[in-house]
Amino acid sequence: MKKWESSEAYKSINKIIDILGVILTLFLVIITFMHWKDAADIVPTHYNMRGEVDGYVQEIQYYIYYQ
Repeated sequence: MKKWESSEAYKSINKIIDILGVILTLFLVIITFMHWKDAADIVPTHYNMRGEVDGYVQEIQYYIYYQ
C-alpha cells in the first residue's frame, strides 16, 4: 500500500477526515450535555417476549454502559 504513503493528496484527505472526526465527536459530546436534563431518570434496557419492560437502569448507568 505504498500509494497511500507516497501521495500528498491522500495525506491532506486523511487530515481533513481526522479534523471532521474530532469536530463531530465534540459536537456529539456538547449535544449530550445540553440535553442531559431532558433524559429520563430511569431507562428501560430489556423487554420480554410480550414487549413489556422487565429491566431498568438509572440514567448515568445507561450512558456509561450503553453509549
